[in-house]
Formats: sequence, structure tokens, C-alpha cells
Amino acid sequence: MSGISTDDAYWQFGYHANEKVTTDVFEDGERVSKELSITNLKDADANIDPWEVLSALDDAADVVQYQINGTLYTSDEIQTFIDDGNLDITSSGYITFNNTQLDTDQVGYEVHTLLIEKLQDEINEINELIIDMQKLENVLLLNSDIKDKGEEKIDLNSRSGEFWDDLQNELPGETSYNLARFIVACDYHYREWAEIAQVWPSDSDTYYDFGTVVMSVTSKVAFQTNDITNAIEVLNNKVKERTTQVEQLGTDLQSNTSQYNSLMEAMSNYYSTYFDAAKSLLTGG
Repeated sequence: MSGISTDDAYWQFGYHANEKVTTDVFEDGERVSKELSITNLKDADANIDPWEVLSALDDAADVVQYQINGTLYTSDEIQTFIDDGNLDITSSGYITFNNTQLDTDQVGYEVHTLLIEKLQDEINEINELIIDMQKLENVLLLNSDIKDKGEEKIDLNSRSGEFWDDLQNELPGETSYNLARFIVACDYHYREWAEIAQVWPSDSDTYYDFGTVVMSVTSKVAFQTNDITNAIEVLNNKVKERTTQVEQLGTDLQSNTSQYNSLMEAMSNYYSTYFDAAKSLLTGG
């Protein structure tokens, strides 16, 4: 089309020759829908540069892959935003950057990919904690004090009695000290995922409810009948929330990946068409 006069009959052929065209274009890193007049199209045709077209397609591909709110970043920079909490996900799976929710078109698919990896890692960590919590629950279900009184008080320092024997059977080969640390770790990590403030006990002789105050190996702790069951339910809900987030991000990722693949195909087709034509002209057909 390059070199054809805007008055050429080529532009006047057909009923719709002078109709406006609505299409998606990239402006400042964002996809926007624009209406292009016949004058816009004729001007583009008269000034077309194949290298600029390829460059524009390449820029558009980067936008689809690495942009956050119109700015391009490297993969490492995006990962740092995630690690620092600047790039996050709402409970329903939408991306926020510096606490501002972004539309799908404002976020490159590399961002979606790294956030999905983060969520999948968290799901694995929570599921591992649930397995450990289920071991504690198994021990408490056997405990006579829980059955009779609805509560079991244990001393993380002395580590002797029915509870400890049952826990040793649940975790064979572990030292009594490691069994105490196992309980402390379960409590600590549960409170992290449940977003409960960590408060260290000041008096090691005081009884502490599980999941209320972080324990140390010299503390005493009181387990209530449904403490672990309720904690596991909280963790299961965390897994469900992250699964929902992954599903939403996966849908957006599929959309952005499709856009990227379309751009790559357009680049390939344009390159092939233009340079095959140039080669034909140079070789005389």
C-alpha cells in the first residue's frame, strides 16, 4: 500500500471505502479502543515504515508481557514488588499495585505468572501445616482430659504424661524437645496464616490457650476441645481463598497470553510478507 496516492482509485473502491474503523491500539502501555477515520488510515498508508511496524509490534508484545499500570519492568523487578508486598492480590483474585486495584489490561502476563507461582507456593505451605495440625488433632482426640473436662493442660518443659506419649506415637523418632518445638511451630505458623498478632508470653508459668498467645518451650498450654478443629477450618478457608485467586489470575493470564501470541503471530506474518516481497523485487520475481 505504501506510495499509493490518497486520491488513488484504490481508496475509492467499494461502498465502505470511506467508512471509519474501530480497532484496539496501544497507547502509553494500555490497550484502548479507538475510531480511525479514513484520513487517519490514508495518512498511515502514505507514511508506513516496515521497521516502525515491527518495532511497534515488539513494544506491544512487551506491554502485554511486562507492564504494570503502563510502565514496563523486568521480571526481577516484578518479583521484588511481590516479595515486598507492593504487588498483591485481593481475596477475589484481582491485582493491586501500591494498594490500587488494576484492570487486567494494565498488568502484563509475566505479572500474572509470578503471582500464580506465589499463591501455589503458599497453598503448598498451608497444606503442609494442615497435615501437622491434623497430627495434633489425632493426639487430642485420644486424650482422656479432653474427653472428660474439655481441656488438656500440658507443660512444654517437663514433657511427660499421656499427651506426650500419644504425640510420640504420632511423630516416632522425635526427641521430646522436638515434640515441644513441633507444637510451638504449629502455633506460630497457624497464627501467621490466620493473621493473628504474635504476642510472646511474659510469664512462663501461666497457661496459654493455643492460637491465642505464642508459646515457648518453657511455657504451659491449655488445649480446648475444638481448638485444632477450628484452626484447621481457618486454614482450609485460606486454601480455598488462594485457589479462587489462582483461578481468577489464570483466566486473566490466558487472556493476556492469547494477546501476546497474537502479537507474535502478527510480527511473524508481517516480517514474512514484507521481506518476501522485498526479496521478490530484488531478484526480479
